[in-house]
Amino acid sequence: MSDHHAGRVYEVTGPRALTFGEAVAETAAATGRPIRYRQISPEEFSADMRRAGVPEEVLGRPARDFADYARKTAATGVWRV
Repeated sequence: MSDHHAGRVYEVTGPRALTFGEAVAETAAATGRPIRYRQISPEEFSADMRRAGVPEEVLGRPARDFADYARKTAATGVWRV
């Protein structure tokens, strides 16, 4: 494993700044479903991501607007219940 990214900070952003609440509202609008945002600690988030098997890695692609992401992801059906 490479240490190329060790000790570096990457700000992953799109062309406009959103709060988490605003991002959830965009997701709710894209899916047509009511979705609520609940704040958790950074430690809880990291632990949840590790438990889900999400690797720690750099995106490797240009930033895109969150609303575009929400619409594209909603169209895949992954958020359907």
